[in-house]
Formats: sequence, structure tokens, C-alpha cells
Amino acid sequence: MKDLAILFAGIAVVGMFTRIEPISGWWRALRNEHYLMAFVVPLLVLFGWPLEGVSAFRDGDQLGWQRVARMVFFGLIATHFVLKDLARQRTAVPPYSFFSVFGAYTLLCALSAFWSRESLQSLWKAIELVVVLMVTIELYQSRKNPVDRAASIAGSLMFLTFALCLMSIIGAVLAPERAWRDWGLEGLGVRSMGGAIPMINPNMLGQLGGMVAMVGILRFLLRPRRPTLGDLIVPAVGVVTLFLAYSRTSLIACLIIFVLTAVSMRRSSWLVVLAVFGVIIGTFFLEELIVYLVRGQTAEQFATLTGRLVMWDAALSAFWERPLFGHGFFVGHKYVEVASTGKLLATADSTYVETLVNLGFAGLTLISLFAIMTSLQAWRSLSHSRYSPVHLQEIAMVFFVVIAFTMIRSVTASSFQVLHYNLVFLLIALIGLAFLDRSFPRSCARRPNIVASEGFDSQVNSRLC
Repeated sequence: MKDLAILFAGIAVVGMFTRIEPISGWWRALRNEHYLMAFVVPLLVLFGWPLEGVSAFRDGDQLGWQRVARMVFFGLIATHFVLKDLARQRTAVPPYSFFSVFGAYTLLCALSAFWSRESLQSLWKAIELVVVLMVTIELYQSRKNPVDRAASIAGSLMFLTFALCLMSIIGAVLAPERAWRDWGLEGLGVRSMGGAIPMINPNMLGQLGGMVAMVGILRFLLRPRRPTLGDLIVPAVGVVTLFLAYSRTSLIACLIIFVLTAVSMRRSSWLVVLAVFGVIIGTFFLEELIVYLVRGQTAEQFATLTGRLVMWDAALSAFWERPLFGHGFFVGHKYVEVASTGKLLATADSTYVETLVNLGFAGLTLISLFAIMTSLQAWRSLSHSRYSPVHLQEIAMVFFVVIAFTMIRSVTASSFQVLHYNLVFLLIALIGLAFLDRSFPRSCARRPNIVASEGFDSQVNSRLC
């Protein structure tokens, strides 16, 4: 009952904020994306409902209602897609080659069932990736104005991330004993805030907070004006979530993304603001910053990236046993024993290290190529948008922030190589990017100072702005 109480309290608070712009515009955008809402909202419930434990699932374990529910849900989604695909004459495919690269990666994941220790689990997790790809392809089937679709998808992503942050803060207030803990890092002296309902680990929650904070700050800088209440609430919720989650990777990502955005959009004044802010922090709050970053850890714990280097060393030793195709998708790393603790890995805490163990050089090549190609496309779209109306700059900025955060965080966390919040948000952002790129040739004169509403429906302007 307490779980339901926390859930409904979080939903009620989020509902109150849907009366304030820009949150109300983001909420309208999500409601317009019926197919996206029908997939993502139930999936987030399945992702976020508390588990009894956090250990890795292994053969012989009870599936539990959440895994069974996920199987049923994905089966229904796949059936729905196949029926719709058979009913239409032609299915449009996103024009980016990196979707083909990810498709090849998914095929390798499925084929790894032939040499995996747990063949059924490797095959099922690969099927999950196939279904997520189906959903993203279905999102691309639209005859609506591509600018409207891009704005709608960007607004949907922002509402989901903002809502998850706000619900996590409410959960921390109502159930601090569950939200504020070590989250499986016993002995490392690390306590941080995670989501209670929905259950989100601090690393992911810190990333969500960083995304909301960066979008809120960059929106304000793109539109210098007297801030409204919503302009203050959005970055405030993001910053509070980011700092309470104690995710150092996300803090670093914020700095990198801010600099990259300023360079891409040629806003040198933003870099001056960042430099001044850094001088103030370094002059007056340096000691507090160091205490925050160390988080009570010893020098040895800090030097090993909260134990990650130890896990990576053990994982890489296992990789050399099967360097070409690995030990099996989603399975191989779970049989790696860390010598210093005697425990088996639940995760390798790195997308690339985990892929290297599970799928070898072949898998790492595909997932790295996908990461590089998507990052470059997001950078190109953001750079192109600087000649566009302000609302298109904001849309491009949202997609860039989502994609860049995913790629940076994947270095120190298992992320988009499996079914995960990041994979879902990443693929949705890429579909939005495809719609946005379709709008540039028709709508963007290659000249600065174009009027924000010139040539566009006012409804699009209000959706994100």
C-alpha cells in the first residue's frame, strides 16, 4: 500500500505542474504521441516498480511477475506492429544508416544464443531489442508536418524525464529510508538518492536530472527574457535531482555538453558565463566541492572509480577467453568473479566493457560505431539549427542533450546496449532527429536572425517554447 501511496502522490504533484509552461506544453506533446505514450508509460511502470532484490537474474531463478508482465507486454507490442505492417503497403524506414548498424548488433545478440551459457535468456533479451526497434520504426510512420512531429517527440521526452525526476524527489521525501541508501555499494561509503517509486538507481537518476537541468538552462539562454515560474522550476528540479543523486559522471557530462552546445551554436558568451561561474566556485566553494565529489570515500575507493576499475579488470580477463564473439549477450559478464570480493558481477558498469565480455570485438565494433554515428548526427543537426528559428534550436538542443548524455554516461554504466531507459530514450530521440532533419531544407534559410515564428504554425512554437 505504501508503494501505491508514493506513486499516486508523485503523479498528483506532477499533475499540478502540468498547469505551468513549459511543462504543460510537454504534457500536451506526450498526449499527442498516442503510440509513444501507449508503449513508454507501461514500460516505465515495469522498469520502475520495486524489485525484491538487485542481483542479476540467472537460470533457475523464479521469473517474478514483472518479467512475466514484460514478456506479455512485448509480445502484444510485437503482434500489434506486425499486424499494422501487414495492413499497409509500405513501411517507411528512418534514413540513417546507424539504424542498420544497430539492427546488425541486435542480430549478433540473437545469434549469441548459440554459444551463450543461458541461450534462452540471450535470445529473449535480443527479442526485446527487436521490439524496441519496431516501436521506433512505427513512430516514424507519419504524414504529419515533420516539424510538428519533431517538436512533439522532443516535448514528450522532456515531460517523461521531468516527471521521473519530480516523482523521485517526492519519493525521497515520503520514503527516505528507501531512496537514500548505498544502493548495493556496501563498504564503499557511498550513499545517494535514487528513485523509490519509480525505482531508479542514482546513476540513471543523476543523468535524468542533468538532462532536465541542461535543457532548462539552455532554454533560458536561448531566449534571454524575464524568467517565468516554469523557467525557474525546470532547471531547479533538474539541479536538485542531479546533486542529490551524487552522479559524478553526470556532473562531468553537464560541463561537456554545455561547452559542446556553445561551440556548436557559436555562443561564445555562454563560455564566458561558464568561466565566470567556474572562478566563483573555485574561489569560494572549492573545499565544499571536493567534499561533495569525494563522497566520503577513501583515496583508494575514489581512485578505482567507486570500484569500477576492479570490475573492469575482472571483466577484461574473461573477455580474453573468447575475444571474437564473447560469452553470450546479457549473460557472459554475470559469470565473472571479482577476486577481491569473491562476488559475481551483476553488471560491468560500462556499456563498452560489458559488450566486450558478452559479444567480443564484433559486438564492441558495432555498438561503438552506432555510438559514434549517432553522436555525429546529433552534432550536425545542432550545428545546422543555429540558422533556424529559436523553437527549432530548442528542439535540436533537446535531442543533442539526450543523445550526448547517453553516450557519456555509457562509459561508466551499463546503458543502451540492452533494454534500458537510455536505449528507449535514445531511439526515440533519433526518430525525432530524423523528423527535424527533414524540416531543415524547407524551413531554414541559411541566415541568422530569422524570426522565430516565420513560416511555422504557432502551435509548434508554443509546444516547446
